[in-house]
Amino acid sequence: MKRLVFLYLLYTGGIALLHAMPIAPQALTDSIHATLKTYDLPEITVRSSKIKRNADRFIMQVTPSSGKNGIELLKEAPGVWLSDKGISINGASGAKVYINGQEVRLEGELLYFRLQSLQSADIQRIEILPFSGAEKDANAQGGAVYILLRKPKQKGWQGHFSLMSTTEHSAQQYQPNGSWHAHWDKWDWYASASITWKPEDASDWNEDRIYRQTGKQFQSTGARKQTSDYETFRSGIIFSPDTLNTFGLEVEYFRHSSDNPSHSRDAISNRHETVYSHGNYHQKSDYDMTSVNFSYQHRLSHSCSTLKILADYTGKHAKGKNRYNILRQAEDYKKDTLYRSQTKADYRIINADVSWNSKSFQTGAKYTQTYTDNTSAYEGFRSGTTWTPLPDFGYTRDYREQIAAWYAQYTFTRRKWSVKAGLRLEYTHTSNRENNVNQRYFDWFPHMDVSYAFDPLQHWMLAGQYGKYIERPAFAALNPNRTQTSDYSYQIGNPWLKPTYINRFSLTLIYKYRYTLTIGGNLHKNLIREFTKQDEANPDIAYVTYENHHRENHWFVAISAPWQPTGWLNLTANFIGSRQDIYMNPEEERQSHWLYFIRAQAECFLPWDLSLEMKYSGTSRLHSGNSEINPYHTADIRLQKKFNQGKWILTLGIDNLFDRSSGYACHTEDYERDIHIHTASQGRTWKIGIAWNFGKGKQAKKTEVEKGKFSQRNRLAD
Repeated sequence: MKRLVFLYLLYTGGIALLHAMPIAPQALTDSIHATLKTYDLPEITVRSSKIKRNADRFIMQVTPSSGKNGIELLKEAPGVWLSDKGISINGASGAKVYINGQEVRLEGELLYFRLQSLQSADIQRIEILPFSGAEKDANAQGGAVYILLRKPKQKGWQGHFSLMSTTEHSAQQYQPNGSWHAHWDKWDWYASASITWKPEDASDWNEDRIYRQTGKQFQSTGARKQTSDYETFRSGIIFSPDTLNTFGLEVEYFRHSSDNPSHSRDAISNRHETVYSHGNYHQKSDYDMTSVNFSYQHRLSHSCSTLKILADYTGKHAKGKNRYNILRQAEDYKKDTLYRSQTKADYRIINADVSWNSKSFQTGAKYTQTYTDNTSAYEGFRSGTTWTPLPDFGYTRDYREQIAAWYAQYTFTRRKWSVKAGLRLEYTHTSNRENNVNQRYFDWFPHMDVSYAFDPLQHWMLAGQYGKYIERPAFAALNPNRTQTSDYSYQIGNPWLKPTYINRFSLTLIYKYRYTLTIGGNLHKNLIREFTKQDEANPDIAYVTYENHHRENHWFVAISAPWQPTGWLNLTANFIGSRQDIYMNPEEERQSHWLYFIRAQAECFLPWDLSLEMKYSGTSRLHSGNSEINPYHTADIRLQKKFNQGKWILTLGIDNLFDRSSGYACHTEDYERDIHIHTASQGRTWKIGIAWNFGKGKQAKKTEVEKGKFSQRNRLAD
């Protein structure tokens, strides 16, 4: 068909040329035959840019046969940076993820695994919004990531299965994924399953301390061998009795378990003696989480507007068992300590959402209730066989939270101007029955997008954005549960954390929808940061907790420059430079740091359906609280082969080619801590994967149950 279209265009162009040029017919015929022999259309491959920038978002088209998962695709998106703690856009953390308009209300490692379960065969495009609008929850302070899935089969079915293996000498990970979607008349049914199994993931670390007091020294080494299993299952059904009404019901189930045996060796000495500590720790955790979502959508044909009613329930049950055995000895004494702890946590979240959308106006209301019940009990082993309770270390927490919200948003376009303005109002009531603490507060969150096009084709555009947001503490950060990592270090939560308020603004110059230059700022009040302190009972013991910084401001410039010099080569470069101003307390002086983030990628399309991809990612030294994270640079390489027109895909790759490891430093009143960590799964790893795409039927629009956009569930992090 393409050849016929080309011949028709060539013929009509030739007739026009015949009338315009005084040449002989035979010469024209020769010219036409020569052109036909020169251009063989099936041999021509046009590869357009995968990424373009609109006024308020980046749009990245996904090639179905790329054989990548959601994490790998997001690492290619402009301004997006991922870690096991979450997603940041242009340096602003706390980005929310939506799949087909449904919020993925997970966080940390759980969110990472969920995105890893998505495959390029299922994803049509990814949209990156640096700023969330008023219709999103006020705690979407880091922007939003929209993942739109591909169209399924009409009156038929389609599916995808893949298996990815990651190996290193002391780390293995296996990840099978499968998805299926079917359509019959007025019914749609879809299901997916994903398993991430890590039979081994070893890590080791060492710590040195520099004491300000002369004559004192400290050294510590440790190792851990973790096994974990993460499973997610999802199934939903859609019923559309007519073109105006749609009902949906979806059930999700998540299960996670991990086993973390570790040991540490510590030595602390002064001018008089040296004390050695040998610790063995065993930390085991399990949880399961179930979510049920209902949606109803009614389209008003006479006014081109839509009424939506969403409701969902999420329940999570978690439990953990820890066992600690520490042996201390010096020249004149020896002491053996054994204790254990048990933790239980139950979370229940109920959400209701009603909204009305028209062409230019949108309004809605939401209500959410959150219940958390946490208990922790510690016991110490006495001589003989007696376990004695340690009430000073245990806790009970009964926490309630209610949030009511209303929002309105208006959009209009006039000539070269486009404006979207919105306002969100939220009322929050929290109570901690254990401490009889009640808080009530009312907040308003404005948002505005303004763009101006310098020419009719919008080759040059200028986009300005502003928004106010809130970041509520994660439940894990609030729990005062003590996790021991060595005899001289542990981690604990802070139940007195305040929410963080953020004012964000930016100005972006856009050229040809792809090349962007952005300047902006993120101004934080009461920013939640990890902070290293010394234990009051024993200052040689350091612990990590969470605190609120008085103020912290980030001023940044971001550049995105995709480039395709030839049809077989795609180049992409992203750069973020930032100045970080920290005011830990009102009376302290400002601390300023310069930061940078760089990512570059080259993708080569080779003969025989082969493709080669090379990536580089680098960050400068980062600062958080009184800690520093060392610079980190990695290089990845991947080779891919397609079979049977992309139905089968084989992938081979190496991540972290030069086996870089991470490290950080902490500054306390009495000493400096220098810690280096090597985790096998984060080092040099070999990857091999195979994917199979199958289906039967005609293409049609894919549907899934729409969930509420409230982001409470993402606070259920480990």
